[in-house]
Amino acid sequence: MYSKYFNGTTIVGHDKDDEYITRELERRNTHKIAPGFKDSGKEANSAGDLIVWLTILCIGEKYKKDLIFVSEDRKPDWWNQSNGSAFSPKFELLTEYKKASSGKEINLLIFSEFLEAFNVSENIIEDVKKSEEEFRTIKSKSNKLIHRQENRLKILKEIELEGRNVTRCQLCGLQSTEDNNVLNLHYITPINHGGSEDISNVLILCPNCNLLMHR
Repeated sequence: MYSKYFNGTTIVGHDKDDEYITRELERRNTHKIAPGFKDSGKEANSAGDLIVWLTILCIGEKYKKDLIFVSEDRKPDWWNQSNGSAFSPKFELLTEYKKASSGKEINLLIFSEFLEAFNVSENIIEDVKKSEEEFRTIKSKSNKLIHRQENRLKILKEIELEGRNVTRCQLCGLQSTEDNNVLNLHYITPINHGGSEDISNVLILCPNCNLLMHR
């Protein structure tokens, strides 16, 4: 369906090579320059935000026009934050775009705000807002699961480096397999009771032993 609306004249890519992107990503990460430095810890796609931004700058430089960037992303490396809520695009991004586009402006909007700016029907806007809220809820849950899994892998690596067997229950000795990897990380002192995530506070347990420890 996109081919009906997008073609070579409407799709613009950045003109930077991989070497430039790598250097620029390192520079921005080192000096915490938006956008993208918040993704520096990612193992994959850590340059995603930077590539989007370089493309935006290329558009500004080429067309010398004001630009609206529609995105649901309101992370701290794109937006100024107050009490955990985004309230305005990063000032340095506005300045960088203005410089690249010879004085033009950029505005960052979520889709519902974009529709409001063009006086679209209130019913449509309300439907879009509901969808955006549903998306944020799903994304938040997904991010929590990803963080939990990444943290689990990090702890398992640390435990393995310590010399402990990460494939066997530390109480009953149950061995996990590729088809039946059911071992849990058990915090001796629970995190919500002030326990540490340090591996000295962690046991590797099978579900039965984990259940017994919680009784």
